[in-house]
Amino acid sequence: MPKSALTNISSVGVSPKLSPSIPADEPPEVAALQALRQLATALSPLMGDSLSRRVSPVERRLLTVREAAEYLGRSEEAVRHLLKSNKLHSIRADGRVLLDKRDVDFWIDANKR
Repeated sequence: MPKSALTNISSVGVSPKLSPSIPADEPPEVAALQALRQLATALSPLMGDSLSRRVSPVERRLLTVREAAEYLGRSEEAVRHLLKSNKLHSIRADGRVLLDKRDVDFWIDANKR
């Protein structure tokens, strides 16, 4: 690991305890894997559970208007227009407008030329 990376980690209050004693007879892949594990251990206090929040084991089926717009590559206004013209269907729950991702995918397939 570059010395500057260790310096950056130390500057935020984490003292990395990377073991420089990886046996020389280890294959390079094993040595690299060990170094990555050590780096992950050193960085984990900085990361907290932020990675677990970003990666969900279950993919959400319902999208907000904003998410549907991003998914389609269109504006929120364009998605609202598709909803008002009944080209896309929505689910209204607790004052929120949600779109079923399957309906959005069906709309995409139906509009292919």
